[in-house]
Amino acid sequence: MEEEDFENDALSKDSESTDDDDDDDDRTARKTNPKASGEDKGVLKLSQNQKKSVRFEDKANTGNSGLVKEDIYGRLRDEKGNIVKESGAFVPPGKRSQQQATQNEGLDALKSQISRIINRLHDRQMQLFSSQMQNLFQVYSRADVSETLANEMLKDSVRNEPLKRNRAMDSVLLLAVLHSKIGNEVSGVFLELLVLKFNEIFETLKDEDGANTENQMENAALLLCQLYDFKIIDSHLIFCIMEKLIDRFFIKDVHLLVVFWKEVGLSLRKGDSKAFKNIYLRIMEAISKVDKALAHKRMLALQLSEILLAVKNNNPQKLPREDEEGFESRQKLLKALLSDSVSPPFHVSLNDLLSAEQKGKWWLVGSAWTGADADLNQLQSSNVEKSIVSLKVDGVDLTKLAQKLHINTDVRKKILFAIVSADNYRKAFENVMKLNLPRRQDGEITYVIKILYKKGKGNPFYAHLAEIFRKHHKRFERLLGDLEGRIKKKMGD
Repeated sequence: MEEEDFENDALSKDSESTDDDDDDDDRTARKTNPKASGEDKGVLKLSQNQKKSVRFEDKANTGNSGLVKEDIYGRLRDEKGNIVKESGAFVPPGKRSQQQATQNEGLDALKSQISRIINRLHDRQMQLFSSQMQNLFQVYSRADVSETLANEMLKDSVRNEPLKRNRAMDSVLLLAVLHSKIGNEVSGVFLELLVLKFNEIFETLKDEDGANTENQMENAALLLCQLYDFKIIDSHLIFCIMEKLIDRFFIKDVHLLVVFWKEVGLSLRKGDSKAFKNIYLRIMEAISKVDKALAHKRMLALQLSEILLAVKNNNPQKLPREDEEGFESRQKLLKALLSDSVSPPFHVSLNDLLSAEQKGKWWLVGSAWTGADADLNQLQSSNVEKSIVSLKVDGVDLTKLAQKLHINTDVRKKILFAIVSADNYRKAFENVMKLNLPRRQDGEITYVIKILYKKGKGNPFYAHLAEIFRKHHKRFERLLGDLEGRIKKKMGD
């Protein structure tokens, strides 16, 4: 028995010594040739008879430490240009709620800052407040700032208490500065919400009894008048709203018409005399049909007729407005703040604003969806290239005019038709901009304007059109510089 035990101990020692020798041989082999143990990579040796597999992560799955950039389509690409697939990692509900809470805290901070600016708003410190708003646009997203600003302004202005004219002018003055400094989407969001609010209150009034209860519609009408006075919108939207008021002609509608004509009546007559004539005849017809039993409505109708007569005769003495000097001082302040960066007003109708969610905001993005079954006449009337369809404007054949001016390319013809078919130079500018021409074709625009100015024997229409293009972007200053020199020389002569 003792001999057997001695033999077993000797065998165990021999096996241990052989294992140690094998480990020493492996270490020396790794030092001399690191690639010699490539077959055993990921394998941990425990003994001669036992092996345990160990799984390592692939380097490709551990994350790319290289620079990842985003291309023009929003896709992530690595240094070699390969598309990096984002791992759709599951975000726990707790972390999602934390992210949402952080976002809400940022919006709450933005809301408090904007409300503080609106509460302290005054024309004497307009430069300070406008610079603060521009800083907010740099910190937060444009959509959040624009929407928050519009909501806070509506909450401050469209309420049951009467809105003072100075307050309305200060609010719209800030919008006018941001309209040109930041972009027209700032005032576009406010305009859409304001019109939707006005229409919502308008639809709630179903009879004469409930038409003289609150001041929200009067406040909204006053804001619309200020938007027109500060060149954020043109007269088209005001006339559309007036037509809707005339169709119903309740006591509240008559009162709103008094507000519109008292505030901007003379400007509307000067801006579009043809539309003024049509509205004037419709209102007079509606006044003649007012029931004599409604004494209050009859009195408001007589007041409206007197205001319309004063506007028709161009008699500003009979149309006194509150704080006219304050309006003129704010107009001068706006010119000083904007210098040359003036954006054109919105030429948008009431139906466009009410159907913006379904058809799109063409006044901001340049296009809208008309629908598969849209009427052809309606499509042509809303299309910028309607002159190309008709080929005649005021009896003038545009194709022959293009041949006479040696304008042969399709792009130049489109520009020519867009300019000639416009009623004024601002409308001509809008028509050309809605063509959405690429930047490399700016020379085509200046070529057509120069040809029209030369053939028109110095018509100031094209001089004003060239000036508004030059103010729109500095790249037109170089292209229209020689034309401006000729215009100044002609005026000097």
